[in-house]
Amino acid sequence: MFNFLFAFDENYNIQGSVSIFSLLENVKTKINIYVIKDHTNSTYNFPKKILEHKNLNTLIVKEIYTVEEFYNISTSHVSQATFYRLYLSNLFENEDFNIVYLDADIVCVRNPIDELKLAFEQMSLDLKFIGFADELKKSQYSEPFKRLDMKNDKYFNAGVMLLNLKKWKELNYTEKSLELIEKLNDKAKFWDQDILNSLIDGKYFTISNNLNFRTSEVPIDRNLDQVKFIHYSGKSKPWSVGGIFEEHGMIYHKYYGSLYNKEFHFVTNNRKNSIIKILKYSRHFKKLPIYILFKYLLLSLIAIIKK
Repeated sequence: MFNFLFAFDENYNIQGSVSIFSLLENVKTKINIYVIKDHTNSTYNFPKKILEHKNLNTLIVKEIYTVEEFYNISTSHVSQATFYRLYLSNLFENEDFNIVYLDADIVCVRNPIDELKLAFEQMSLDLKFIGFADELKKSQYSEPFKRLDMKNDKYFNAGVMLLNLKKWKELNYTEKSLELIEKLNDKAKFWDQDILNSLIDGKYFTISNNLNFRTSEVPIDRNLDQVKFIHYSGKSKPWSVGGIFEEHGMIYHKYYGSLYNKEFHFVTNNRKNSIIKILKYSRHFKKLPIYILFKYLLLSLIAIIKK
């Protein structure tokens, strides 16, 4: 039975739940889901449509307590929950199975089980215990390699991670990762992704971009027929005002609507920027049916006023 892992704080409860729901809607078999949450988020209850889903075998919450102050959080689009997976050895002391980690800004659009199974089999043959999608090569852009003092020539995106927990613990990767947080504090820019890249330094199995289709990097007109996970990478998110016009943003809102019985999900961090975004995307209004456009504008305005 496949195991999936998520990590999010109270700011991403809805997005994380949508991600979990989209996964359950697309798999064709029962799966186990693990969620890392901090103690301040312990009162959050998952929607009944998740807890009673026919494809959910079990949902287990791993509660984490941290006192560390992580870098680059206060002014970014990510939260400190992005670092929680580094504590896997402490959180999964008695579990030694394969697990698939997914960022909370990912939606599943097609059954991934067969491709994941094949990837884990190939990882084992290649004597690798961890897998990611390549983000760039040193020949394309050498800055991260120099900044992190990496010796190999490939750098991964950490949004989707295939992992053997037993090997992670045997190699003391939690302890080594936490040491690197201190060591690279003034060098690392991209949160746990930089920490993991520095630690692993190219010694990972490269998975297909179909398992980590990043909207910030891949052309919008790319065929999605084989894509399993859409990763809303970068600062532009489908739940920001104007986000329905971002790359494949409506896919997120489709799952959100099915889970919560609401039309759109909006998060507004800055009134001025939200208004600018609405004006920026006004040229796309004609793409929406008039009643959908009306709801979108009304709910956008309410979100901005409530900010």
